[in-house]
Amino acid sequence: MLGLAAREYFRVFELSEERELRIDMKPGEVYFLDETLGGTIISLYRSAASLFNDLGIELEEAGKNSQAYVFYGYTGDAYLSIAFIHGKNKNWPFGTVGDQAESCLCAAEAYKKSGTLSQRIGVSKIVAHARLEWKHAQRDIYNFFKDNNGYSVSNDLERAILAYKRAEELYEKLGMKNQVEYCSRMIKKVKDDIEEFNTGKPVRLIPMETSLTAFPWADQEHSKIMNIVSQFIFPDDFVNYRDTLASLLNYMGQKLTDNFFKGQDYSETEFHKDLSRHLKRDASIGINALNEVYTGAGRVDILVKGVPVELKVEKAATDPMEAIKKHQSQACQYASSQGKHVGILCILDLTEKDKPIPPPSNDVHIVKVPVHGFERGQIRHPAVIIALIVRGNLPAPSSLM
Repeated sequence: MLGLAAREYFRVFELSEERELRIDMKPGEVYFLDETLGGTIISLYRSAASLFNDLGIELEEAGKNSQAYVFYGYTGDAYLSIAFIHGKNKNWPFGTVGDQAESCLCAAEAYKKSGTLSQRIGVSKIVAHARLEWKHAQRDIYNFFKDNNGYSVSNDLERAILAYKRAEELYEKLGMKNQVEYCSRMIKKVKDDIEEFNTGKPVRLIPMETSLTAFPWADQEHSKIMNIVSQFIFPDDFVNYRDTLASLLNYMGQKLTDNFFKGQDYSETEFHKDLSRHLKRDASIGINALNEVYTGAGRVDILVKGVPVELKVEKAATDPMEAIKKHQSQACQYASSQGKHVGILCILDLTEKDKPIPPPSNDVHIVKVPVHGFERGQIRHPAVIIALIVRGNLPAPSSLM
């Protein structure tokens, strides 16, 4: 339904005259992209992309790769459509090259997922019974992927290469060297993957038995979180967030298993010292866990490979979401001051408990934090917090009724 709505708005957009789409800027007024016709279309596509991606993850985790790749492909189509609209939205008075580049990069990553899964199950091309072009922007997508013979490229790995190339060109215009290099590396990697598939060589895939956290529930949550937040972090930061989150989830698992924090007689300083020791012992982090780093917004508790981690001890609020809401703004402020879209909040729960604690997967949350100046509309680059609840002061099983 989101796609149908976007398509109809898109028709209005294309049929509108220049004067109908023009924005008359007034001094002192604040303007939001979402309040324009082009912005409305982009918001619909972005919502659709998020839903398609979530469906792809859900199906892939259930082992239904033959269905998952279809939705990852739709995700790529939706992000590519966002790039098209930004490029056509000439009446928006602010630069959109960065938005186009980001959308093309997201599309490329989605096509890469789709292509890898489809090749793995033996479906190398988009076929009618499995994947039709998403109806909302069929002409633009077809034209973008048209080859020298006038046919639309139907292999999602090849589509990923074309989308990476477009993102690379746009980042080149912006002078963003790191992003240009990342796109270049990914183009080479996808070409290598295509060659391996075509020659029958084993594909370089991370084996399923590889665990980043040493706890099965944490590995599952780690995969979900990274799939979601990857759209909000810079490509060069992916490994930093991956390693930091894996180490923190391992810490959660250890403390839960050992009931390390017994009672309520622990301070935030003691929590800080214990977690800092854990991070420094992690071979993937070591000296890259910096304590009490000062920024323009104050003092970040721990800066792990450039990722801001804020620590809190909670002894009153038993509702996890209430505790997160109490502290999320501070964690968000530290992340924003570092130029990051994503921060991490770790809360040590020392509240009194007369019921058993929930399964640990319930203690991993992603929260979009309200920020100043965007109360009226959606924000293009939301502030996101990964909130982790570290359970302490666990009740003795015999004390539970």
